[in-house]
Amino acid sequence: MAWLLVGFRATLLATYCLSGLYLTPHSFALYFFILLVNWQTPEDHTVGFRESAAYQQWRALLHHFYDPFPVADTIRKSADENPDLMAFGEALVPGYPFWIELTGGARFNAPDQKALYAHYVDQAVQIEAGHLDEVCAVAKQTSTALYLGIIEKALNRGGHSLYCTMVYIDKSGEICSVHRKLMRLTRND
Repeated sequence: MAWLLVGFRATLLATYCLSGLYLTPHSFALYFFILLVNWQTPEDHTVGFRESAAYQQWRALLHHFYDPFPVADTIRKSADENPDLMAFGEALVPGYPFWIELTGGARFNAPDQKALYAHYVDQAVQIEAGHLDEVCAVAKQTSTALYLGIIEKALNRGGHSLYCTMVYIDKSGEICSVHRKLMRLTRND
């Protein structure tokens, strides 16, 4: 994938307000990578890039890496080993909110942080909306039970709060438990 980005990187850097484009190996799996695109403002991504012709090129180059859903694909690839249970870490889907450490994410009321958080909320998993249906189908197909860490936007909690959630999917593809991690924000709560 890295070689695909080399030519496209120059186009993006010259045309859009980027401060960098980085591809690094993921820490938990040999064939997983993290693509980090640093935009100067959230609008440079959501409006300037997403509404451009270059976005269609980007989709053609990269979006097939997300289809099938990477977790479902990992389960399929492991099926030959006949695992009874697979466990995926905390916040794997859609991912950990890395921008907090890279952008001063604790700045209260900052417009860029609000935009990043809104994007993160938009990407969160809604179990009720069927976002895990493909994973459930693959669990059933491979007869593999799963523990999957997600960031959940629970509709039965208003759809505006995010939860670090552990989902258990049994071998028949049914979601059997959903555990939302709850903790105090400060010692004085």
